[in-house]
Amino acid sequence: MDPVGYLLARIEYVDGHWLWTGRLNRGYGMGQNYESAHRQAYRVFVGPIPPGLYIRHGRGCPKRCINPDHLTPGTPKQNTEDLYDFGNPKKLRSYQVLHIRYSRKTRQELADLYGISSGTINAIQKGRAWKQLTLLSPTAFPVRSHRICTFSKLSVEQVLEIKNSKEPRKELAIKYNVRYGTIGQIQRGESWKSITCPQTNP
Repeated sequence: MDPVGYLLARIEYVDGHWLWTGRLNRGYGMGQNYESAHRQAYRVFVGPIPPGLYIRHGRGCPKRCINPDHLTPGTPKQNTEDLYDFGNPKKLRSYQVLHIRYSRKTRQELADLYGISSGTINAIQKGRAWKQLTLLSPTAFPVRSHRICTFSKLSVEQVLEIKNSKEPRKELAIKYNVRYGTIGQIQRGESWKSITCPQTNP
């Protein structure tokens, strides 16, 4: 089968993306001769790949996408910036990063919540991004229980959700079964100071 027919026979069209339906490796499509499908698609539909350059997916573009309109050559550094969403106007606050690190939500749920890629979520959770963020010690923050102290009714994840929430305080108080004033203290940073961290961006 010719390269064009080979590629077009293995995609599905979703919201403008050409999603690869063949074999995958770490989320990327694998084409003929063990070459990434998106690299093969660029060569077939656009032209030769400049020596030493990667083929980048646009930010927010699925790894499986091989649409040539969504692919551009770039340096390894640019490719890494795409992966971690550096320069994305959607900046994360420190407490949002902590929420991502300790949340029980799936990576895709967190990616949808914060408007960033699942790759960025993975990098934050594994400590490859936001390395400067000071984490609580294991004795102060048991991962299994997700609680800072035994007498508190709120978990760290719940506190971070309260800080990040745009819901009215009264609704949050009912939702988490705490006093209205407690919600205000948490959002103003007057309580749960032990999870305070530097307000800098990666």
